[in-house]
Amino acid sequence: RSLLILFFLLEAKKIVEEAVAEWQELLEEALDHVSSKGLLPETALVAGPGSILNEFMTAVSREEFRRFTIFGRPFTVERLTLDRFKDRFTHIPSVFLNAELTNLLVACYGFTRTV
Repeated sequence: RSLLILFFLLEAKKIVEEAVAEWQELLEEALDHVSSKGLLPETALVAGPGSILNEFMTAVSREEFRRFTIFGRPFTVERLTLDRFKDRFTHIPSVFLNAELTNLLVACYGFTRTV
């Protein structure tokens, strides 16, 4: 049974690594296209649910993507959270006090609740 669990864990890791590699290729193509009109800011914001988000955050900050940034340094990657918008919605506090609305934003946009 332990061998079966180990097999599935190794397969899952392999699948995640393949997905990240494919995504990195697509990201590189997109960055190449976008930066052809002008170099990009160094801060990249990412949002999304699930534990794989950390893998993608690491992928975005890869050294080889630094050629796309304005100062030639790797991207600084920050997780986009609902907390980041609290100061922008001070005139409508119910956005963050209403649990159902917050859950809807989390579900629709993949935001996490905390930094």
